[in-house]
Amino acid sequence: VRHVKTTNNYNSCPTNFEVKLGQYVVDEGKCLVIAVNKWDLIHENDQAEYRETILNRIHEKFGIVKGVPVIFMSAKYNLNLPTLMTRSMALYKRWSARLPTSRLNTWLQAWMLRWPPPWQNGQKCNVKYVTQTRTRPPTFVLWTNSTYGEFPWTYLRQLRNAMREEFRISGVPIHFLIRSTMMPKPRKKLDKKDMLKWKRLGPKQEKVVMNLNKKRMPRPLKQID
Repeated sequence: VRHVKTTNNYNSCPTNFEVKLGQYVVDEGKCLVIAVNKWDLIHENDQAEYRETILNRIHEKFGIVKGVPVIFMSAKYNLNLPTLMTRSMALYKRWSARLPTSRLNTWLQAWMLRWPPPWQNGQKCNVKYVTQTRTRPPTFVLWTNSTYGEFPWTYLRQLRNAMREEFRISGVPIHFLIRSTMMPKPRKKLDKKDMLKWKRLGPKQEKVVMNLNKKRMPRPLKQID
């Protein structure tokens, strides 16, 4: 973030351009560290007010990623430069972290008992299984009984924030890939629109659709495997 001037314009820090730049970093799956430079120009009696206002704006503008590190520094006087490097290295370790699948699912089942999944289109949107597929950024595949477009995004956001808090990966963008456990029913004829729909749900559904019988009906799973 650009330096904070001595005039009373701290309400515009960060600016809209800086917010868009930070949002682009998050969208690309990268870690974000915010450094407010030239902090030495702020009088000691005003620093508390400036800091609170800036932190509130950052929390409001970057709510999609909880726990973004913010360092108030001065490059000229070497103020908080070691802190900046320490926070950056710690964030890099979180960004590269890999979580055990067994620990993830044990925590997930306990968390869903406390925060039950919502109902959507007459059914309960359950997350049946989760596993981490890659790092940088941490990417998780969630097996559910619904599709990505049908799964409530508010519940996914709540799950992300709870995961950050539980596994101490705050400040790191987390990506979710939704995979559906729904399968096409046997002996039900599929048209082109239905086939395209099932292909988009996941690799297993695509495998079923690609092995239709002569009547364009899904074969039993035993014949496909």
